[in-house]
Amino acid sequence: MYHYDDIVSAKLNTSGEIVWARNINKRQATSSDASYISFTSTAKDNDAYFFINTGEKVKKLSNDRIQFGQTSTKHSNLNVIKVNQNGEFDYSELLDDKDNDVPFMVASGAISGDSVFFLGQKGKKKQLLKLTL
Repeated sequence: MYHYDDIVSAKLNTSGEIVWARNINKRQATSSDASYISFTSTAKDNDAYFFINTGEKVKKLSNDRIQFGQTSTKHSNLNVIKVNQNGEFDYSELLDDKDNDVPFMVASGAISGDSVFFLGQKGKKKQLLKLTL
């Protein structure tokens, strides 16, 4: 069993000291292909972006925190989490699994310029997704 839990994003000053650290709560595990449940991250300007697949519900936690839960390749919603230069974050669902023909392999995202590419696959059906920041 492979566990893919929290994501930590941090800002360091020029001396290497932590200015802030932000924990993104994520609880996911698999015994097979992890390509669908990990994440891809990139940065643009002063913002960090994390692309993850999640289950149907995002759990509300205390102190304005949230937790992204388990997903399976049958039910995976593609989400983006944006963390700004002050450590504040927001998230949005990009694709609902009901609107997708295939789940996307978020651990294998390819970054080119301002774009992120994800391969999706379900059986023999394949699809390439391009997202522009």
